[in-house]
Amino acid sequence: MFHLLAVSEVLACASAGASTAYLTWRRATQRRWPTIFAQPDHGDLAEMKSLYGYNEHTYVLDADQGRVWNDKGRGAVCYVERGNVWLVTGEPLAADGDLQEITRKFVSHARENRRLVVFLPTSERFARAVAGKHYRIHKIASSPYFDLQKWNPKGNSAKGLRLGLNRARKAGITVERVSEITPGFKREVAALCERWLGGRPAGVSFGWLFRLAPFQNADAKRYFAARNADGELVGLLAASPIPARDGWYLEDVLRSADAPTGTADLLVFEALRGLAADGAQLATLGTVPLSEIGTDDITSKGYLLGRVLDLTRQNLKPIYNIEGLRCFKSKFVPSWWESEYVVVSKGYLSAPRTGIAVLRVIFGDGIPGIPQILASLSSAVRPGRRHADDRKTLTPQVFQVIPAENSLNQKSHAVVKVR
Repeated sequence: MFHLLAVSEVLACASAGASTAYLTWRRATQRRWPTIFAQPDHGDLAEMKSLYGYNEHTYVLDADQGRVWNDKGRGAVCYVERGNVWLVTGEPLAADGDLQEITRKFVSHARENRRLVVFLPTSERFARAVAGKHYRIHKIASSPYFDLQKWNPKGNSAKGLRLGLNRARKAGITVERVSEITPGFKREVAALCERWLGGRPAGVSFGWLFRLAPFQNADAKRYFAARNADGELVGLLAASPIPARDGWYLEDVLRSADAPTGTADLLVFEALRGLAADGAQLATLGTVPLSEIGTDDITSKGYLLGRVLDLTRQNLKPIYNIEGLRCFKSKFVPSWWESEYVVVSKGYLSAPRTGIAVLRVIFGDGIPGIPQILASLSSAVRPGRRHADDRKTLTPQVFQVIPAENSLNQKSHAVVKVR
């Protein structure tokens, strides 16, 4: 049985006792205003994505799946509502000069509707643009980036990559760019996804940001297929554009459980080479959640939010193989790593509300249960006062980590199984 994530304890405690009384008072004394959402113009949104899409997650959320706030064509924000929190996919779509103002207007709109705004994962560019007294900022991830026009992995740092490439090629694996999405190809991909989902541990379900959707925004994506010597599809890579950076996000990387060793390595390698040949400037393999790689001089001073996220990092290990994910992405010898942040508008109970929002991004609405709520408050927030026997309850049982090659990205086998 998976152990309770510490963030869930903090959230539960926030909903009890004095916090409950406080929220009741706020709702009783504040006037209710109707929430009106304009019907989004999908044409305007698509144009703004193509002009201002700087974050790699720009194309993750469609207007049909979430909500869109539009500031008369100057900027837009795509988000989903989780409880009384508005979760923004990455950051607003706006020109550099308008980014701070668009963010301020959206946060003001949220406050009128008594909502907390959480932007995640955001780029360092956005975090620096809005840094100040009105927001809490905390590093929550890192992403590897490749300078495609200079990337040429070699030497000892690329030894593991070369080994994987050689194994896949000797096994007869070839990678081809998919020029046309035919009904037959969709059926092949559906079968591949079913095999992948069937091999994932029961009870582990990821949220909207990490959901597998290879054909969402298919017109904007590029696809690469790995096939064995018999022509069977054994791997798929789908890349989404990062228009404002002339780059690509290798969003979905899937391989069949019975594919030869090195299949995923060859998929990523050939995709990066193909995108470079097309003239793209950069690419990323995407977020390594809760990674501490890279520098950080932006994180706000504040004990509780940092403590909540630190506890999340520690207690996600039994169900999310963060280290395996980092090792796999490092294998390709990135040109650099970029820090990613959560940016939170200030408000009452912002730390626990942010904690549960982060969990909902990862796990959707399937967040684990909350036993012994009140008894866990002091141990969750003040670990130094936790009794030795209590610490044992947070220690994972013996786990079997899935091989690093299966930890392809946050949408793949980035989990561990109980032995």
